Amino acid sequence: MEVPHLAGQHDRYLWNQLIAFRKGTRRHQDMRFMSRALTEPEIEALVVYYSGLPR
Repeated sequence: MEVPHLAGQHDRYLWNQLIAFRKGTRRHQDMRFMSRALTEPEIEALVVYYSGLPR
């Protein structure tokens, strides 16, 4: 299974993908399970962290 590189991704992209996994509009069993447990402030913290890392 290939895993995308998250470090340095655009913040809006990361936000949209995590919300899509949580809503079920983007499908991946593991990501759906994990993202459903996240609150919006936790998603925001993840987005800030990963988008701030160097590529």
